Amino acid sequence: MSVHSVRHTFDPSRPIMPWLMTITARRIADAARRSSSRVANETTVETMPETFSGADTKSTQDTSDDQEAIQIALASLSDGQREAIQLMKLQGLSVQEAAERTGKSVPALKVTVHRAIKAMRASLQRKT
Repeated sequence: MSVHSVRHTFDPSRPIMPWLMTITARRIADAARRSSSRVANETTVETMPETFSGADTKSTQDTSDDQEAIQIALASLSDGQREAIQLMKLQGLSVQEAAERTGKSVPALKVTVHRAIKAMRASLQRKT
């Protein structure tokens, strides 16, 4: 594949072996660099971390969210902003899918979501 991708650099008036050996040497060097950088950043774990099911695994942050305040902040948004947040953030649709459902352009939908999040953040900060 490497030879194919650089075939335009081959000069038929020159020997082919030095050209092939240069490509091979560079690919070997690339592989060595990838391997050494991967080894430098990886660590070995003696014991795998355990996961538990149920409420015991919930952190303080997970259980302390004020769902009522979030619902109030969501309700304070305009209909278009609320719909955009529900589609993209709560239902997990892509921007393209949400744009098709709402009939808005992708840039307009991005702006709507940005402004809605900003408004919700301001509303939540006023509550605290």
